Amino acid sequence: MNYSTKIYVDNQNEDLFDLFKEQESAQDRSSVTVEKENNKLMINIKAKDSTALRAAFNSITKLFTVYEGVENGKRN
Repeated sequence: MNYSTKIYVDNQNEDLFDLFKEQESAQDRSSVTVEKENNKLMINIKAKDSTALRAAFNSITKLFTVYEGVENGKRN
């Protein structure tokens, strides 16, 4: 079975796009692509099975957490 999901981030800035663009990959079981769509960042994950989908999704959301931590640290 094949799976796909898209993550949209509003008000993205160029740093965020560059960071996630570096995460683009194509593995045997999953792929991640990053695009700009209007003023949004779009991350597209495609996977051949649910485990691969979860792994790619977790990798992306972990990077969001790190990015938010860095941005919050800059503001303090």
